Amino acid sequence: MSADEGHANKTGVTPAKPTVFLAYPFGERDKWIRNCILPLLRAWGCQVETGDKHWAKGISVAVGNQIANSRLLVAFLTQHQQLANKKRWVPSEWVLQEIGFALGKGIPVLLIREQDLETKIGIAGDIQFIELDAYHPFQACTELREAIRDLLFDGLDDGSVALYHLTKPTDEVTKGKQWYDFWLWIDGSEGCLEQISEVSYEIEADSKSYVDPAEKRPTFDTYAMTNDSVSITATISFIDEKKPKKVVHHTVRVPGSGMTKVQ
Repeated sequence: MSADEGHANKTGVTPAKPTVFLAYPFGERDKWIRNCILPLLRAWGCQVETGDKHWAKGISVAVGNQIANSRLLVAFLTQHQQLANKKRWVPSEWVLQEIGFALGKGIPVLLIREQDLETKIGIAGDIQFIELDAYHPFQACTELREAIRDLLFDGLDDGSVALYHLTKPTDEVTKGKQWYDFWLWIDGSEGCLEQISEVSYEIEADSKSYVDPAEKRPTFDTYAMTNDSVSITATISFIDEKKPKKVVHHTVRVPGSGMTKVQ
């Protein structure tokens, strides 16, 4: 069940999916954004538009129409060009143009901003910021899920919990095989997460399992590397020890992201 299927109105009719325009730089370093964020937005009940077919032409009529017909623009400001002092970076000018166009049309903008980035957008317009840590990108995903729920679904939640993964290519290629960093995390409604005490992960044939001690935070997560698809078994324990543990089987496929609902 996708996010929007849990939000049918009082007549029992599921409303049309809200359209989100995803703005991101078109380069190898940021390809993971399309591979990972686009499917997550769709899994959360959104229809997604991008300007990737028109990016070499500036803000064309086609891209302008896509943005103008969207409920929200989700923009990734990443380290695109390094400044002369080698300490700061500037984002993609293309993405900045898309942001400016959205603000000019009164479209709300949700910015995911990478660290050490020089930006001069200021506080003009309807903008919400999420910080992106390249070493822990899944944390921005949890904030993005909450923001999408609040901005597009009136704060409603379907009360579910899911196991997620996100992959990003590393600089390492061995015998023609590309290696990927991948993150696993449990996320969902606050009420459900509060009932979980810990999560342990078994990664394919690895005899080691990762146990995440219970903490007051919205995710239970781990990190690993792979050069191919890998099978995951997650065991979820609850604060109420009488409640049976739940076992979730999930496949990490590369590149991209994925989600398995916890039944």
